[in-house]
Amino acid sequence: MLDFMSKDLLIPIIMVIFGVILKFKPPGKINNFYGYRTTRSMNSQKAWDYA
Repeated sequence: MLDFMSKDLLIPIIMVIFGVILKFKPPGKINNFYGYRTTRSMNSQKAWDYA
């Protein structure tokens, strides 16, 4: 039972960890790999910084 529960919690825990990392150390330059990648936010560096 414990093994089943730990597998179910693995993905949400990883998502929270990545969320905290991106909150405190967001990507500085526009990139296509990670960050807030919408068409509008990727138009300019100013929009990227705001997003």
